[in-house]
Amino acid sequence: MKISAYLFLFLIVYFGKLFAQDVDSYLISVSIKDDYTNNKIESLNLPIIYLNDDKLITVISSEKLIDLESLGISYSELDQCTSSDKFSIVSSKKDYDL
Repeated sequence: MKISAYLFLFLIVYFGKLFAQDVDSYLISVSIKDDYTNNKIESLNLPIIYLNDDKLITVISSEKLIDLESLGISYSELDQCTSSDKFSIVSSKKDYDL
C-alpha cells in the first residue's frame, strides 16, 4: 500500500513538472528600416526565422528581450515559446496567393 502511494505521488510530481514548462523565449517581429535598429539587433546575435526588406522575425530569450527594450527598439510579440519549440514559415511565391 505504501509503495503504491509513493508511486502515485511520484507520477503526480513528474507530470506536474512536464506540463508546467516555463516560458523562456518569445517569437517577435522587428521593423528593420533604419541602420540604428539593424546595428543594435546585429549586436544581440539573434537567430533569423524570417527576413525581408523591412521585417525580421526571430526568437529571443527573456534576458535579450530586456536588452532590446533598453535599446528603445520597438517590436511585436507574436508568440511565447520554450527553447524546444519548432517553427515553420508558410508563405506564397511572389504574385501568387495562398
